[in-house]
Amino acid sequence: MAWVPMFALPNIHMVEPVEVPSLALVYAEDERVKVLAGNHVNFRAYLDQFSTEFGVKVLPSLLIWDDAGPQAYRNTEALAAFRDALALSVIPYAWAHSLRYERTDKLRYSNWFHIYPWMIDKNYEYVVMRSSAVLALHETKLLRAQTYPGLSQEPLDSRDIDQPIHKELVSRWQQRFQSGNQDWNNTKLFRSLNMAYAAASLPSNGDFTPYDSGKSIALWVSAFEILAHPGKGKSGYPHVYELLEKAKWALSACKEAKYEAQAPVDDRRPRILACWVYGQINAARNNYLHGNPLTQDTLAVKESKRFLLDYAPILYRMAITGF
Repeated sequence: MAWVPMFALPNIHMVEPVEVPSLALVYAEDERVKVLAGNHVNFRAYLDQFSTEFGVKVLPSLLIWDDAGPQAYRNTEALAAFRDALALSVIPYAWAHSLRYERTDKLRYSNWFHIYPWMIDKNYEYVVMRSSAVLALHETKLLRAQTYPGLSQEPLDSRDIDQPIHKELVSRWQQRFQSGNQDWNNTKLFRSLNMAYAAASLPSNGDFTPYDSGKSIALWVSAFEILAHPGKGKSGYPHVYELLEKAKWALSACKEAKYEAQAPVDDRRPRILACWVYGQINAARNNYLHGNPLTQDTLAVKESKRFLLDYAPILYRMAITGF
């Protein structure tokens, strides 16, 4: 049995490991990583190369795999899905706290969970990169690894994770990748999480325009529709409404069906608040993708004076609950 480093995530400091048998997301000071660093000088050098863009040294978190475990876990899809399950158990939770307590919580965007493109090779001799654009190999000592520009490294502990959702997602992850279960529900769940991860990224890096919100909203709607897809035919906002209505809402303002949500002519009836908000998100997405005029008013909820984009991650969490 030997643990193998698969990916580095330099923008999060895992205070506690998140793991299943044979796969773990841990901080660089985890005992398993220390053993690897002690056995491989080049890997220790790799860990020492990370810093912020201002030269402040950091250690990354790492996805590590036990080579005695299921080979399916080495698959990039499985590794990314494990990361996605964690990210989408943290991001909606952070947004909920942000809206509830009027604060700017960190970890609201998936960029914190991005995988660094360079990793030590299987023989611990070089660093390699295998991206959509480049296949490359280089000397470890020349690497100047950085955290994601503009984001500080943030600690992530159990309090930051929506535990009920994460527990269920990890269970589904094991069903999907350990047993190779190709059940439609498991397949669409992780396909949806992958889209939600893309939707949850920073809308811009300083060059923000209303169009950036439109793009993010479009990705969020795709994540919802994939999750709600019945398997045959098409998926649309009525199917998303069904998921939102299946979730258990605690506040009377959220569970009373008294809102005129966007709906087909033959299915217009009062619905819960979440359906009304999602209807606004869906309408904004259609306007953006079809080239219709976009204004600040079409991208915001008038009553709360908040952007629709602020609500999308929270509604997505409730759609997963309904799922």
